[in-house]
Amino acid sequence: MRTGDDKSGNENYLLRLTLLSVNGSNQNNKSGPNTSKYGSMGVGFNIGFEKRKLISDNLSIYCGSDLLTSYNINTNEYDNISQKSKTWTISTGLGVVLGFVYKINSEINITAEVLPSFNYSYGRSTLTSNGVDTAQKNSGFTYGLSDTGANLTLSFRLVKKN
Repeated sequence: MRTGDDKSGNENYLLRLTLLSVNGSNQNNKSGPNTSKYGSMGVGFNIGFEKRKLISDNLSIYCGSDLLTSYNINTNEYDNISQKSKTWTISTGLGVVLGFVYKINSEINITAEVLPSFNYSYGRSTLTSNGVDTAQKNSGFTYGLSDTGANLTLSFRLVKKN
């Protein structure tokens, strides 16, 4: 879920803000006497720019870039072997924005974009097994296009343009 998406600027150059990206999941598994629990939560903030080029009266293409930031936490718990793990990760990266805008009328637009990205992440994991804690540091690079890197947006202008 993304909230606070905002674009401001003139018709050709826009500042892009994603004030809050939120994701999460919770899963409980039971197989006979064995149970496991999994949970995750993440938040993010992005800022960037885009440059638009008018193709026709109602169609524009655009490209730009976003600075990407996020924080994620994951937990796993296995009851049958008395084991728990907790991992937190912070990441930052650069996304390349490619998209188009179709203007239905002066108040309604449809936008489609992809955001291939390159990210660096750093985090820590703690594994507790039979009362003994083991900690490790995690870091690495990721790149590509994921299912969270594609958007289809229907936007409405709330204030009439003069």
